[in-house]
Amino acid sequence: MARTPNNRRRFLKQMPVVLAGPLVVPRGVFAEPTAQSASSDLPRVAVIGTGERVSHLLGVDATPGQMRIVALADCNLRRINGFVEKVKERHPEAEQATRYQHYREMLDKEKLDAVFVSTPTHGRVLPCIHAMQVGLDVYAEKPETLTIEEGQALIKAVRHYKRVLQGGTQGCSNPINRWGVAQLQSGAIGTIEKVTMPNFSGPKDYTPLAAAQPVPDGLDWNEWCNQTPLYPCDPGLLGSLWSWGPYRPFDGGGAGRGVTNLGAHAFEQAQRGLGKELESPVETWPTEPGNPNSPISMRYADGTLLEMVGDPETGPAFGAIYFGTKGKIEINRDQVRSNPPEIAAGRPTFPETPNDAALHVTNFLECIRTRHDPHAPVETVHRHMVLCHLANVTRELSRRLRFDPVADRFIDDDEANRHPSVSRPRRAGFELPTIG
Repeated sequence: MARTPNNRRRFLKQMPVVLAGPLVVPRGVFAEPTAQSASSDLPRVAVIGTGERVSHLLGVDATPGQMRIVALADCNLRRINGFVEKVKERHPEAEQATRYQHYREMLDKEKLDAVFVSTPTHGRVLPCIHAMQVGLDVYAEKPETLTIEEGQALIKAVRHYKRVLQGGTQGCSNPINRWGVAQLQSGAIGTIEKVTMPNFSGPKDYTPLAAAQPVPDGLDWNEWCNQTPLYPCDPGLLGSLWSWGPYRPFDGGGAGRGVTNLGAHAFEQAQRGLGKELESPVETWPTEPGNPNSPISMRYADGTLLEMVGDPETGPAFGAIYFGTKGKIEINRDQVRSNPPEIAAGRPTFPETPNDAALHVTNFLECIRTRHDPHAPVETVHRHMVLCHLANVTRELSRRLRFDPVADRFIDDDEANRHPSVSRPRRAGFELPTIG
């Protein structure tokens, strides 16, 4: 794989100071390409965070023969074994991958082209940026950011370091969903006036343990806590998304049908169908002020409404319903329904293809070669995550808010701009780097 040519010493001189730790550059990242065998021409990738989602993504969903997994990093070393077991059928080379507890050491030592970052949400943006700083492309699982501030930093890093970043909302690579979006944008239901989706739940507060529990073997608890306070060791937070995802310090409501879990998929679909991938609403409000689970309405500058109103258990959990002047269309994962019904009845029959996650990974790997933006580029990632963050702020402050999508700030509202979904203090050693 050809890498961005540069001189390592000159690159280091040009780099900003990284407050979160020493900058590390993988050996060979900036070397000139050499003749290699066909297998060696495959992208050399690493995984940071070897949990359930990436295990499924690369072990069940992924198409073999597109990349080589050469390194694995997880602050909880014991999780790596489970990852290898799940992916080795499709990626037998993973059994020989070098294992690291600290991803920065891996970035320093390994010759890589790209990384898959699938840490818990609170520890996701920092390794994404560190990887881009040393010349790597990034597949970032969703939710990609914990705050609006993190999203701004992610955009800046992608464009400054000229890297490819694919967000983990794989629905945008699904051919049925893409066909449905094309119908909306061709005017099949006229002018779209409103979009509805389920009323996804927000985060819960986390109560630290009164006394620390023994740190499990193979775990760096300090690294796991990342930007959060160094809480007393709580093994109950380890494991799947259901362990840490419900809680505010670690996510924005990520477990199950939460705002930053299925909600992130639905918001991405809503924005894409509206053709507003680079926009955000200018006004938000709760329709039942005082209700901690209030439905939420959002208004775009052109007057289009987006409403979180449906039952999370029965609504289009991965999508949205679009209401236009000539009918309505529902797009859910791999599904399109319509009124009038003849719109959806015209859906083409697609040849048998890998599932949308496999298509999404394939698109990422293609963009590593072509240097084109992927299906979920960083700006659209940021905009659907802004919707998640707006939903949490609106529901918790329980009042009407005005938002400036250019500045990514609430207008004349200091309380809203101090909300932890907008910005929050980061623990020393885990600060966001200065970029540019």
